[in-house]
Amino acid sequence: MDNKRYKKECQCAFCGNNNFEIPSDIIKAIKDDNIVIFAGAGISTEGKNVYKSTLYSEINDELGENYDNTFPQLMTKYCDRPNGRRNLINRIIERFEYYKSFSEIDNIMKQFFNPLADIYSIKEIITTNWDRQFEEKCNCMPVVYNDDIPLLDDKRRKVYKIHGSIDNISTLIMTESDYERCYNELRENLIGGRVKDLLSRKTVVFIGYSLEDEDFKKIWQFIDEKLGDLKPHFYIVSPDENMIEKLKNKNVTVINTIGSNFIEKIRQQLIEEKYLLDSDILYNVASTTLSLALNMHSKTNTMMRKEKNPLLIYSISFQDGIIHSLKRILSRKSSGEYLNPNFLYNSIESYFYLSENYMKEGKPFDAAYLMGYAHAMDFVFYLYECIYNKEPLDTNNVISLYYLPKKNMYNNLKEFQENLVNYKTKKYINIAKKILEELGNYDYKFDIHHPPFL
Repeated sequence: MDNKRYKKECQCAFCGNNNFEIPSDIIKAIKDDNIVIFAGAGISTEGKNVYKSTLYSEINDELGENYDNTFPQLMTKYCDRPNGRRNLINRIIERFEYYKSFSEIDNIMKQFFNPLADIYSIKEIITTNWDRQFEEKCNCMPVVYNDDIPLLDDKRRKVYKIHGSIDNISTLIMTESDYERCYNELRENLIGGRVKDLLSRKTVVFIGYSLEDEDFKKIWQFIDEKLGDLKPHFYIVSPDENMIEKLKNKNVTVINTIGSNFIEKIRQQLIEEKYLLDSDILYNVASTTLSLALNMHSKTNTMMRKEKNPLLIYSISFQDGIIHSLKRILSRKSSGEYLNPNFLYNSIESYFYLSENYMKEGKPFDAAYLMGYAHAMDFVFYLYECIYNKEPLDTNNVISLYYLPKKNMYNNLKEFQENLVNYKTKKYINIAKKILEELGNYDYKFDIHHPPFL
């Protein structure tokens, strides 16, 4: 007997099987670069689905308390013991190191951070978390000290760590006195001013907090004090189904689900609306193409040593352009920038334009590199469109891996070799020989590489 038919699928908000809607204001704010994520421990290392116990529960049990303390009250009791603060910090460090040791734990947190990283226009994040998840997974520049504010680059994704960072243990906000000092300083300092400005001007989404969370209470008190009746409408993402009733008199909309489901649903909607490219497709295409290009680059160097034909340096440079372009796409995953169709299209056009200019300036080796760099992005974009739209691939439009000045690109080795044998343009033959001499490789002993810069 199949027992599955008798099992009722859980529909609770925590499991994420409920049909929640993404408010149109949030989608518009994302497209207008006008969104702020205010993140708590529920989306990171202290999430209920991440580890068997929270830091709070471990400390509570060690002290023999009855779970009736707030987080700062409990940490104060622990720190009041001999060497308490030092031991607590070491506990926190060891806890974070433990998480990093097991991919299974990290993969749970990636369910929130990876789709967030894809949404390239989310640039402003405020958090009470100490860990480095936003820095490592979302390419965030951390803002911990007041002196960081004047150095901010508006184009970079930032995380304001108002409770400190594990990278700067003296900044950690844990005890009651820490909390009092922290919020007194936020009322006056540059970070507090920046946070107030973001909360008053932008669409703010709270994720990873509960109403019982002391962090949330302190934040809400800060907002009430600083913005009062002028505070804008806020959104709170929470699996707590009682939160809607509890906050019905507040100027908020509660979305009943967990943070990872909320962010993933936004990502999917933005992909459907063609605002965002699908990372599952794009990065897979880039990775597969990179493996092919690396293999061919090695074979082309072997071919050059065997045939002693200096013209092959143009194909090698072209292939290096392809390789570096694809590596750049993959290395920038955490920023999400290559999932921006406009950014990708403009990058392609810019590199093709640069290649043409370098040819005009008599620099064919660099021009070949730039042509390869542009071609890699162009091919990835083309293949992405075919896969996403479920369109058949043009068998003639495959990645080109060979190049000759003024003859352009080849995706057919036989055709390339025929053109290579019959190539008569002495100008580019002589330039190739000169480059080999300058590299000290006139006897073809070592592989040629174009550096990842001009």
